[in-house]
Order: sequence, then structure tokens, then C-alpha cells
Amino acid sequence: MAEAILLKMLDVDWADLEIAFRDAISGVQSYLDLGSGEVVVIIDEHDLDAEHVARCPDRFLPIPAFSTSEGIEVLREFVAQLPSSELRRRLEFHCQAPGGLKRCLEILAESARLFDRFTRFEEQAIFERLHWWLAAHGIQAQQLPPRPPQLSLIASAIN
Repeated sequence: MAEAILLKMLDVDWADLEIAFRDAISGVQSYLDLGSGEVVVIIDEHDLDAEHVARCPDRFLPIPAFSTSEGIEVLREFVAQLPSSELRRRLEFHCQAPGGLKRCLEILAESARLFDRFTRFEEQAIFERLHWWLAAHGIQAQQLPPRPPQLSLIASAIN
């Protein structure tokens, strides 16, 4: 009989986790605090949080970056579910070309409705990846990630 795997329940802030996953830039590292569920962002090695992470490395899990190749993969998944059309063929072509992600986003932006559909699709894909990343590290979020339309409301409230 298979043994059940127990996951540690953690109160994570999905919005902060998504931002850390999306916005990993050179010199900035984000960590998930395994005690509190908070996202800790380290901008430079002299940051007080950096010292805390260095003193307690088992308490902090580095949050991976959402790579360009993952962005292209999500874009390809989105394009694959579009109906057969000239637009789909253009997007498929640019997905294969160097700099294709940028060009595809420009093409999608020509239609506000289609671009909105893509951003919701992408948000859902990111949360699925984060969910599996947490599970791979023995963590289950206490709450489900927000549905994409709620994220759009959060983003508009911040701006």
C-alpha cells in the first residue's frame, strides 16, 4: 500500500509569491519563509534580511525565477488552444523565432480582449507551477491561489 505524503500547511501570500516568481532580476533573490509563509526579498548582501537568511538557511526556500523559456512554453500552450486562423499561424511562427516572446506579446496586444485572455491564462499557469513547486518542497498553501479575474482586480487597485 502506498504511503500518504504529509504536506506542511503554510499561509502563503499568493500575490507576493507570484511577484517574486515573475520579477526575479539580476542581483535580487526572493525566499519563502517556511515559518511564516512570507516572501523575503534580498536586494543586496548587506540587507538585514540577507543576514537572517544566512543565519537560518533551513528556514528559507529560494523562489525560482519564471524563465523566458517557461514564458514561451506558456505562450505556446495558449496559442495551441486558439482556433485555427491566420492569427494563430502568425503566433506559432513567432513562437519559434528568436525574440518571439516579445513579438507575440505585441501581436496579442493588438486586441485588448485577446491580450486579457492571455494574461489570465498566464496567471493561471504561473499559479499551477507555483502550486507544484510548493508541493515538491512538501508545502501545501492553506488557501487556494486567487482566480485570474481576481488578480486583475488586485492589480488595478494597486495602480
